[in-house]
Amino acid sequence: MSIISLAFSWILIGLVGGIGYQLGLLWLFGLTIARFVRKQIAPGFIALVAFVLAIGTPVSIGVIGFAYAAVKGDDFAVDLVLPEGVEMAEPLADSPSEDGGPDAFQAAVLAPLAVSGGDDPTIEVRLPSLAVLDQDHREFLERYLAAHPAWRVGLENGNRFAIRRWKTEGRWASRSSGYQSSFHPPDSPQYQTRTRIGFSEGS
Repeated sequence: MSIISLAFSWILIGLVGGIGYQLGLLWLFGLTIARFVRKQIAPGFIALVAFVLAIGTPVSIGVIGFAYAAVKGDDFAVDLVLPEGVEMAEPLADSPSEDGGPDAFQAAVLAPLAVSGGDDPTIEVRLPSLAVLDQDHREFLERYLAAHPAWRVGLENGNRFAIRRWKTEGRWASRSSGYQSSFHPPDSPQYQTRTRIGFSEGS
């Protein structure tokens, strides 16, 4: 079959289908009017719904098709020019499955709980390096913590805090309060802890 014959066949099928569709609409419209004239309310509503669906379905398909056709392709970085000496890396087919391993901070907090009598109330918590960083480079510190998956930066009672997250089954937990606790099962260490950094005055 030649290309011309194939095209003619498709055109003929389209014309026949279009004529059949229009005749079907006329039949449904006439059926709807006839049902209501005869006061057959339920069959009339059924015919009306069928008529509306017969009109709405192809219109909806056409609108969706037009919307997809009108969407422009992603031209992000089309004219991107890399600086000299910078190599372009090939994109990964899938995201890495590694979760970064265990959380060292979380392990350090839990380690003393495994030792009976390992608590020491006389320990004074002081982080002078953090105090200097907060004083001299607060903006950098906030941006770093906000971008790090182990921290959540936000407002709490009107004050700005960075709250430390913990890992649960390999995923960073998203508790808004930041409290981490374990009271079950009964033989597990019972604890409640929260680590946060205040950025507002008086926090």
